[in-house]
Amino acid sequence: MVCGCSTRLDWTVAHYGAIVVPGTKSLYGVTIDSFVQPRGIGRPLNSNRWLRIAASREGQDAFNVPKGAIPPRTDAEIARYDAYQRWAIASFKRAKIYPSFGAAMPQTYVRSLEPALEALLDDSDVRKAGAALSAATMRSAGSFTRVWSLD
Repeated sequence: MVCGCSTRLDWTVAHYGAIVVPGTKSLYGVTIDSFVQPRGIGRPLNSNRWLRIAASREGQDAFNVPKGAIPPRTDAEIARYDAYQRWAIASFKRAKIYPSFGAAMPQTYVRSLEPALEALLDDSDVRKAGAALSAATMRSAGSFTRVWSLD
């Protein structure tokens, strides 16, 4: 799925829309916001506090609701989210997950996408490129199964 979302509170998904990419019904592309703690930090107390808040259900709901995004957690307070976000949360729970460009994408997948992207740029055949992108994604779907823990 491709989604345009805005961090401005006065914009909603209605301004951008959501387009399901043909052939990707059981797949969900994600971009992940990350908060990290530098290795060897001298006084990690405040950093640890921030990371606990950011990873908590309350922190995820506070961050994602106004952003127009969805949390990676499965215990979100669904009622706080708008109709699009509720649909996206339900889709996310059922789908195989793959990272978007720049989000820890396996190099084998990147290499499989390059010919499809080049075809799109060379001859502007959107259907052909879409089919090639979908096929590359489906071939690589097994590479994207990862388990993350917020514990």
